[in-house]
Amino acid sequence: MRIRQVAAVVCLLLFLCFAATGMSALRAQKPDKTRQVKEKFPAVDYNTPEPADDQEKAKRKKKGEKYNNALSPINPARGAVTQLEVVHFPAGTPPLPVQQSAAVIIGTVTKARAHLSSDKSYVYSEFDVLVAEVMKDYGQSPIATGTTIAVERPGGRVRVPSGHIQEYKTTLNPLGVGCRYALFLTRRGDDYHVFTGYRLEAGQVFPIDDFFKLYEGTGEEEFIRDLRQAVTPSAGTQRSAVDDSPVTAMAPVDPIELDTNPCAYANLC
Repeated sequence: MRIRQVAAVVCLLLFLCFAATGMSALRAQKPDKTRQVKEKFPAVDYNTPEPADDQEKAKRKKKGEKYNNALSPINPARGAVTQLEVVHFPAGTPPLPVQQSAAVIIGTVTKARAHLSSDKSYVYSEFDVLVAEVMKDYGQSPIATGTTIAVERPGGRVRVPSGHIQEYKTTLNPLGVGCRYALFLTRRGDDYHVFTGYRLEAGQVFPIDDFFKLYEGTGEEEFIRDLRQAVTPSAGTQRSAVDDSPVTAMAPVDPIELDTNPCAYANLC
């Protein structure tokens, strides 16, 4: 009887071991769609002094002028507030918006910082990206692999004199430092702006903007394959943003400069 009891316990332990192994294998095969991280925008002091270097000062002034005349200007006398602007992508925007982009890159964010507009009415965020691969280049100002470029998104956090934090954000999400992305970039003058992008993490893909759900949880290998096809002029098809039916991929067009006013960022309003 004792031998039977021991054998039964051993069988039970083996069963539990195999069951756990099987569940782990199933979890590894099934894409994890819960890993989407909502990154926070960087912060800037309202009374941050201007750069001492004249060249850097002129550069920052030119960048900031794009965000002047905000609809709801920053009021430093207010306390901790959060302001959200809803931004819409044009209907029919594909999940791989190659034609809407001046450049498409894969890279890692190494730094994030917020800046006030030149008239201190709005805040925007700038992210340094170490470029690992250029999928589509901007001919007038080529991007070199291994270099770091700055990309922008509207929104950010402002620390007012009282010490409170005012948060100004849109439904366009920020990027995370240390995270690796495939980014679709537009141009405004000399500056790159993030039209949209996907975070590449642990072999899976996660959209940074809620509008693009089709590739969420997809394997990175499949995503990169589709992206390479999309940036090739003779590419046959790519996924539709509306459903899973393929749509004909057109040859890339010349990039245009898009309005980056906070309300019309990247021509999305």
